[in-house]
Amino acid sequence: EMAHRGLAYALVYQNAFKEALREIQLALSVAPDNHENHFTRGLIFYQAGQLKEAQVATQEAIRINPNSPQYYRLMALIYMDQQQRVPAEMAVMKGLALDPLDESLMTLHAHLLMHSKQIGEAQAILDAAMQRNPENPYTRTANGWLLLYRNRPAEAVNEFREALRLDPTLRRAKKG
Repeated sequence: EMAHRGLAYALVYQNAFKEALREIQLALSVAPDNHENHFTRGLIFYQAGQLKEAQVATQEAIRINPNSPQYYRLMALIYMDQQQRVPAEMAVMKGLALDPLDESLMTLHAHLLMHSKQIGEAQAILDAAMQRNPENPYTRTANGWLLLYRNRPAEAVNEFREALRLDPTLRRAKKG
């Protein structure tokens, strides 16, 4: 079962979603109540752009194990992509209640605050996340967008460059 899940993860990063789904279905056939299998299935659907299916699979992972911050992180991303701000905020807050120092959840929280025009609070959260881990490309990207919003383009460019140095594949940083 773990081998199928591991192979599914590897296939996702090669954008081989159909094959990844086949592998995670095999893992689920062996361990249907394994929350990690359901989370992986949700991640595969999310990466493939199948948001409804991703939502259902991730909700099942949360039902089985409500104590994993990463599950709420994925749920928040799904809701954000569906333009559902309130459920996204709720998912972020549930995840942060489990791990208040999770940099990815902090970054998502800042992103949601920025879109709610709570710029000072968003900046404070991103500053704290970057202080914890200055090598997080997602936080650097979010900070770049916030700096653009604050009309500080030169600083924003530096953040986007740093994010792309850390992860050259980041689409959101390339857009910046």
